[in-house]
Amino acid sequence: MRIRDYLTPERIDLRLDATSKATAIERLVTLVARSLGLTDSAPLLSEVMRREEILSTGVGDGIAIPHAAIDGFTDPVIALGMSRRGIDYGALDQKPVHVLFLLVWPRAAPGLQLKALARIARLGRQEDLAARLLAAAGPEEALAFIVSEDERADQGSPSPPKAPTPSL
Repeated sequence: MRIRDYLTPERIDLRLDATSKATAIERLVTLVARSLGLTDSAPLLSEVMRREEILSTGVGDGIAIPHAAIDGFTDPVIALGMSRRGIDYGALDQKPVHVLFLLVWPRAAPGLQLKALARIARLGRQEDLAARLLAAAGPEEALAFIVSEDERADQGSPSPPKAPTPSL
């Protein structure tokens, strides 16, 4: 599984202007729904929020990976949102979240979830992930960076070690 197969420029918001976890997730769900031509995003939003109520998907170091299994999907879908200001997300380390990867996968294929989460978590170890994505000129440039890091991981080249998240 490669991130580039499931993340597209129209599902990337580099200027996510959200002040709450709920608003951020709603905006990412809207990107997914719009990109897939869904007329009703409420079931998707409800499922992602239901999962979030169980335990925050703010994994730390400024990253959150809200996710859910959905009936009717045939392939995983990934959306990316970037918040320059940071969002009070209730992350495990209590730090604001700047990078949000929304992951949706088919309920009938639960193994895809683990593969996708592993790929995204590996990206999260990239030392300058947030800074590089926030500096991108547009979604295409952000996606190119993600693809290059994902491919580098496939080739066995380790990403630079994770450094403390800089203040944005």
